Amino acid sequence: MFTPIIPKGKGITFNWWNDNLSKEIHPRYLLMERAGIRYDRGFQEPHDREEREFTTDISILSVHESNESWKQYSKELSHFKIEKTLTITGK
Repeated sequence: MFTPIIPKGKGITFNWWNDNLSKEIHPRYLLMERAGIRYDRGFQEPHDREEREFTTDISILSVHESNESWKQYSKELSHFKIEKTLTITGK
């Protein structure tokens, strides 16, 4: 469903990180070269009905915040391990 909206030759990479159940990785980020968005409780609606009563804060990151998050989750610098990677390329 993403391939038609991704420009030809460009791609989106999704990484699933393993924090060894430390819960250190809780917010989810959508990071790009020049911007970012932070979801404080993840991208999915919680399975637990009671958890659905709470709001999810979504923040637009400044360039500095986006760059710092990018560094934290770069393969070369992060102390977390990538569990799975999926890259979708536009056609």
